[in-house]
Amino acid sequence: MTMIALRNIPILDFLFKRGSRHRSLYIDKREVMEELMHRRSFILNDDKLLEIIKPTPSIEPLLKRPHLVFFRQIATPLHETLEVIKTANQLGLKLCILEFSVDKFVSANNSYKKGLSMLPIYRGIDRNGDDMYKKEMIVDINKFAGHHLSDVLTVHGENLIDFHHELFEYVIGEKITKISIDGSDWLKKFDFNPREYYKAFFSLFIKHNVLAEVFLPKEVDNEKFTKKIVWPAFNHVFNEYGFSPLIVNYQPPDEQTRVYWDCYPAQVNEFLRKKGYIE
Repeated sequence: MTMIALRNIPILDFLFKRGSRHRSLYIDKREVMEELMHRRSFILNDDKLLEIIKPTPSIEPLLKRPHLVFFRQIATPLHETLEVIKTANQLGLKLCILEFSVDKFVSANNSYKKGLSMLPIYRGIDRNGDDMYKKEMIVDINKFAGHHLSDVLTVHGENLIDFHHELFEYVIGEKITKISIDGSDWLKKFDFNPREYYKAFFSLFIKHNVLAEVFLPKEVDNEKFTKKIVWPAFNHVFNEYGFSPLIVNYQPPDEQTRVYWDCYPAQVNEFLRKKGYIE
C-alpha cells in the first residue's frame, strides 16, 4: 500500500474557482464549528455520503458524533500531535487519531516513518535560531524494511505500535483507546487503492468531522503522488458535493517548516531510560 502523510500536499494546488462558502483549502478555526453545525443541520442526505465512505465498524464512531481527526499511521506524541490535542480542546471536539497499522514500514524518503524508529528528541534552539534534536534508535530499520508496521519490533522485542501507544500514554496521560482508531479494515474495503480510499477519506469531512492537517510541499515523489492521487480525489469530492472538506491548520503560518513539529518533547528521554533504550 502506498501512503503519505497528508502534510506533504502543496497548498497552492488547492484553490477553487467554483463558488462555495469556502474557496481555499483551510477554514479559519474561529469559523469551523459554526460551519460544521450549519452543514450538519441540512447538507446532503447521509445515503449519498455513505455510498462513497463505505464505513466499516472502525469508522462508524466518526459518523455518530463530530471529531477532530488527525490522520497518521501510528498515534505518537510528537510536538505536532500535542498541538492537535490543543486544537481539539479549543474547538470543543473529541479527538480521533486515525491510524493504519497495515501500512508498510519504509524509511526511504519518508521522514515520518523513519522518525518512528529513530526518535528525534527536541533539544531547543541553537544560536542561529535553528531547532536542535538528537535521534535515539529503537528499531533496526534494515531488518524490518517492507514489513507491515504492525509486525515491526523494537531492538528490545516490543511491538512498534505498542511501544508508541505506551509512549503516547506516558506523555499525554490518557488511554490510547479513548483517542485512536485503527482504520485498516476500512482501507481493506478499497483494496488499499489510494485512488479510491482518498475519495472516501475526504468525504468524512463534508459534514461529519473536521480534519487537522498542514499541507506542505516536500519530496518530489510525494508531489507526484499528490497530483495523481490526492488532488483528483479532493477535487472529485468537492465537485460531488459542492462543498470543500472542513480542514483546519493547527500551526502558525510562519512556523510550518520548523523541524520542531516532527520532534518529541524532552520528557521522552525519561521514558526511554525507564525502558532501557538509553542510559
